[in-house]
Amino acid sequence: MISLIALSAIEVLSAGRFPVGWMIALLLTFAATAGLWKIFQKAGQPGWKAAIPFYNMSVIIDLAGCPVRWNFYLMIPIVGFLYFVLTMIALARSFGKDAGFGIGCALLMFIYLPVLGFGSAAYRKPKPEGN
Repeated sequence: MISLIALSAIEVLSAGRFPVGWMIALLLTFAATAGLWKIFQKAGQPGWKAAIPFYNMSVIIDLAGCPVRWNFYLMIPIVGFLYFVLTMIALARSFGKDAGFGIGCALLMFIYLPVLGFGSAAYRKPKPEGN
């Protein structure tokens, strides 16, 4: 069974489908990063902060008005995903969008972050909930 899986993996890699998958993944990552870059610029932050992993989530937490301790919660498996969704909902609300849009930002960020960044939504600094 394992040899059949290995053979099918070799066929996929040699058939030229593998580079296409990487190109699609890079394109989707670029779209999400470009949207996040524009979101940061709208909020008065330098756009380059969007391209730095982990640090960009710290900036998002700050922009969304979430407590700083959420940075640590994001590192916990399962719990981190819940706090990621909650952070994206808070970010969407800071741009005047609803919770459904925030869930879209969390699950389909390559679509929703560019819509938020390049769209007409204006940033409204939320009141901090505490640290």
